[in-house]
Amino acid sequence: DSLLMEGDTARDWTLSPSGKKIERNIHGDKYDPNIKEEFVTAENVSELFRKYNVPQDPDLVSIDLDGNDLWIWKALKYQPRVVVIEFNGCIPVWVSKTIKYNPEHQYGRNDYYGASFEALKKLGHEMGYTCVYQLKTTNMFFVKDVILAEYGGNHNFNVRYNSQQYHPAHPTGNPEKYAWVKY
Repeated sequence: DSLLMEGDTARDWTLSPSGKKIERNIHGDKYDPNIKEEFVTAENVSELFRKYNVPQDPDLVSIDLDGNDLWIWKALKYQPRVVVIEFNGCIPVWVSKTIKYNPEHQYGRNDYYGASFEALKKLGHEMGYTCVYQLKTTNMFFVKDVILAEYGGNHNFNVRYNSQQYHPAHPTGNPEKYAWVKY
C-alpha cells in the first residue's frame, strides 16, 4: 500500500499506479484513493499517519516539503525502515542549519527551505538512522541502524556531501525575513 499527502491545492497532478504523471482534481480521489490533500506539520504528522492507517514501522517514508522537512521527521512518532528526505543543496557542506520551524511555511520559490545535508545527518544519527546514499543535491537515504545491524552492522557508508554538486543560492530578498536555526 502507499499514501501520498499533498498540501498544495494548486497542484493538478498525481501519479497513476504505473508511476506516470496524470492530471486530476486534487479534491477528488478519481485516480487513486491513497492520495490525500493534507497540509503536514510537526504537530499533525503522526496523527495523519494514524488517520490513514499507516503501520507503526512502514517500509519507506519520503519527506519532501520544501520547508519543515527536518522538523517533520523529528516529530514523527513512527519508525520507518527507510527514510528518504530532501535537503537544501544551496547550503554549503560545512554548514549545519535548518529553517526556523513555522507550521504555516510554504515554499516561496527561493532558497529558504529545508535543512542542510549536515543537519539531516545529525538528526538521522540522533534518531537511530545511518545515511547510506545521497542523490545529487536533493535527497538523502537513511536506513534504520537496527536493520543495518541485521546485515552484519559496522557498515561504513561514509556518505559525504559532494561539494561539486553544491549550487550557489539565488537571491532571496530581505535576509531578515528568513530565520535559520543552527542544528
